[in-house]
Amino acid sequence: MIWYQKYGFLENPFSIKPNFGLVKQENVFRKVVEGINNGKIIIVTGDYGEGKTSLLKFLIKSFRGRRNLIYCNYDAMDKFDVESLLRGKYWILGKIFNLKGKNMILLLDEADDIEEAHFNEIVKYKEKGYLSSVVLFVKNIRDFIFNKALFVNLEKIGEDDAVQLVRNRIKDFPISDEVIKYIFRLSNFNPRELLKNCEEVCKYAVENNLEIDEELVKKILNVAPKDEGKIVLNVLRNRRANSIEELYY
Repeated sequence: MIWYQKYGFLENPFSIKPNFGLVKQENVFRKVVEGINNGKIIIVTGDYGEGKTSLLKFLIKSFRGRRNLIYCNYDAMDKFDVESLLRGKYWILGKIFNLKGKNMILLLDEADDIEEAHFNEIVKYKEKGYLSSVVLFVKNIRDFIFNKALFVNLEKIGEDDAVQLVRNRIKDFPISDEVIKYIFRLSNFNPRELLKNCEEVCKYAVENNLEIDEELVKKILNVAPKDEGKIVLNVLRNRRANSIEELYY
């Protein structure tokens, strides 16, 4: 029997899947949707594991249906060409007859290193009406983008949010809220890493019939004494912080 089946779960509760109900991100999702509906260029910033994939899936689900939504990964493209993306709506006919989609929504993933010429190309096609809105996903904002877009930052979650995130998945599984918070700190306050580490800890504890406490967590996640100071420092930093494939839908 798989470890999680002993507690009545049909599948791994820590399986990392895009989560439309990700804690603390509802306001961010709403701002991005409003920006799209208002025809904005939107820059979404956030670190790995903070909800970017969930937001992308949410936007695709919200705006799909008329093939007016383009998703592409900027970092994976050999050549960035907005016109080619627009022609892709009409498949081979777009290439033969130079047909371009109008009022398209462009979701541009992994756009950290976007070149100024490419960004200006996006602005040009938006001004011509071919793009109704654009959402760029980046970690850092390039200087030439300032004053040309609406900026939305994926919010960092706090310790109580982390507990909620885990409890939404495991309910009354025998792990205390304090231990969840401790694992969150060890995970550098990253939701995705939190779920991975919780899975590792819970799996080991169940398979070895052990009670989960901080000492067991240290053993499983290989926390050395010297790392304890780093955890405290990360707690303080987090509290301050809280205060390619082209697809058409």
